[in-house]
Amino acid sequence: MNNHRAEIRVLAKGSVAYTSSSDDSGKKQPGLLSNLSKHGACIFTQERITTDTMTVYINGADDPLKAEVLWCTETDDNLYKVGLRFP
Repeated sequence: MNNHRAEIRVLAKGSVAYTSSSDDSGKKQPGLLSNLSKHGACIFTQERITTDTMTVYINGADDPLKAEVLWCTETDDNLYKVGLRFP
């Protein structure tokens, strides 16, 4: 399988929080970081992400990042892998 990514992502560990437009309360939900690059990331969540955009708060970062949701796949019961692109 060919990797068509424009930049290399590095494995990353740590917590993230996120909000999505499907959650009207604006409450931050917990997640885990899997990999990260300057323009994208992969995170794990406990809910299926059905929106096109989300705001991601990476632990240790100064500012939240707006992200485009590229895909969301279920990896296990109640665990989802989410591909993000930072515009």
